[in-house]
Amino acid sequence: MKRLLTIFSLTLLTTIGINAQSALQFFVNSPAGAAGQYEAGAPAEGFGGELLTGESITGVLQQAYAIDDDPTVCTEVVNAAEVAGKVALVDRGGCFFSDKVYWAEQGGAVAAIICNNAPGAGVINMASGGDYAGLATIPSAFLSYETCEIIKAEINNGNEVEVLLQVPAMYRPISNFIYATPVEHSIDMATLGVQVINATAETIENAEVYMDLETPSGEVLSSSATIEMFDPSIDSLVTFDIDYVPTDLGEYKISYSNNYNTDFQSTSFEITDDHIFSTSRPNAAAAAENQTSWETGYRYWYASLYQPANDDWARATHMSFGVGNGDTLVTYNDASFNNVIAYLYDNDADADGNPDFAYAANADYQTGLPNILGFGQYTIVGGETAADAPIVVELSNLIDPNQEGVILNNGGLYYAAIEYVGSATEAPRTPSFVSAPGVDYGYPSTTLLGLGTSLFTGWNTQTVVTRLHVDMTVGVNDNVDKLEDTKAKAYPNPSAGFVNVDLNLSEMADEVRIDVINYDGKVVETIFVNNVKEQTIELNITDQPNGYYFVSIKTPEGYRSIPVMVAN
Repeated sequence: MKRLLTIFSLTLLTTIGINAQSALQFFVNSPAGAAGQYEAGAPAEGFGGELLTGESITGVLQQAYAIDDDPTVCTEVVNAAEVAGKVALVDRGGCFFSDKVYWAEQGGAVAAIICNNAPGAGVINMASGGDYAGLATIPSAFLSYETCEIIKAEINNGNEVEVLLQVPAMYRPISNFIYATPVEHSIDMATLGVQVINATAETIENAEVYMDLETPSGEVLSSSATIEMFDPSIDSLVTFDIDYVPTDLGEYKISYSNNYNTDFQSTSFEITDDHIFSTSRPNAAAAAENQTSWETGYRYWYASLYQPANDDWARATHMSFGVGNGDTLVTYNDASFNNVIAYLYDNDADADGNPDFAYAANADYQTGLPNILGFGQYTIVGGETAADAPIVVELSNLIDPNQEGVILNNGGLYYAAIEYVGSATEAPRTPSFVSAPGVDYGYPSTTLLGLGTSLFTGWNTQTVVTRLHVDMTVGVNDNVDKLEDTKAKAYPNPSAGFVNVDLNLSEMADEVRIDVINYDGKVVETIFVNNVKEQTIELNITDQPNGYYFVSIKTPEGYRSIPVMVAN
């Protein structure tokens, strides 16, 4: 590989409490057919045997059994001679998770992996309970049924499966490009970054963090950042400001490393010639063929398909779309007929890697995709046109209403859908959804997934795109409880470029972080405010173009993302 250049970098520091188990990672090191990282659930606080930040354990898997060849291991392990010194593989069911890990440890295991017993049920974090809660001293993790089937197949074929459990001191690799992007829509990558933690008890002098961006041709762009005094327990967002527009077709790989431990993080994105889904994720394309539908009774819905590819902590906060014929619409006396409803659907609820809606060809989104994660609403007032600014609606979390936004899992499939239900007896006109503005559909962080050169059109020959807006600055250690409206405001809206953020917190906050994210999903401004309770902070984004921005506010009392229109 040819190393091209070194790029100027910028380091931002923020002190945050470390919640180690929430960053637990699971890898299969070998054999090659099963190697890779897999999603894993972590034990709850007080479970016992927690790995600390920066710690890891490697071992060979061995299926553990209790009496009568019971793989749930709710009593003494009967094949302790085989399990001793290895990582015990245990099935879910029959008793508390804590009990299973305790009995695995008594059988000599150095760690325990618990397999879900239900196909499609995914991964959960393990609660502590039972007779042996808190008594285990070995680390543990929870895997999905599907992941365990891959592992068990290798074991049954006589292969030795080596695994790695770790809580990294480096996490959340950041890339501006989350989805596949047509080359004609490629833009300056601007900021890349990664979170790093000093998990030691000592201050690290001149801690260096490295970034390598490998292009499809194998050339490498490199950068480094130095933290002169990296104090213990500091959680630092290290960013690399680069000036580079990716134009070569193919996959780009971004890797992060450092000079003070062996942690390594990576992410990737794809630049394509004319399509906007990743060719490495063909299942996403299968669901893209059936995205627009209508029926008698003036009901119309449209959805764009999204697949987060690189970040486990992506959080969808808003959805945007356009209405192209509001100037000719007749609003109803019954206000409910004037509402456009925004839904965020999980299109792979069973976590089998295949789109759910592809198998429900004649269903609408309510029956074909019953798993609604987020909800928003816009009321048509009349006069909306395709030339207007986008309509932005906030997504409420229907799974946990106390949280701000909805978590998108890495590699999952999601539909950002809008639905309109009118009345043919009251008015002969329904809204024409359009991309806003015009038919321009391409934004790297909020891109429609489609097939080839085809785009799906609504009425008035306009291309319809429902954009999902994702806040990539929300980390695993951030409090994502809803921050009450009275505690954080952003105004004026619209703004000429100066935006005031009013904070009215209940308690003094050691630190508040504010990020300004543009409509493309890129961070254009970051501010840290220390020792704040009641204060007004002025953001100056007059050097940015007109359009929508999202003010991302993170406080110890919660998090909020507020859309603000800039119109100079």
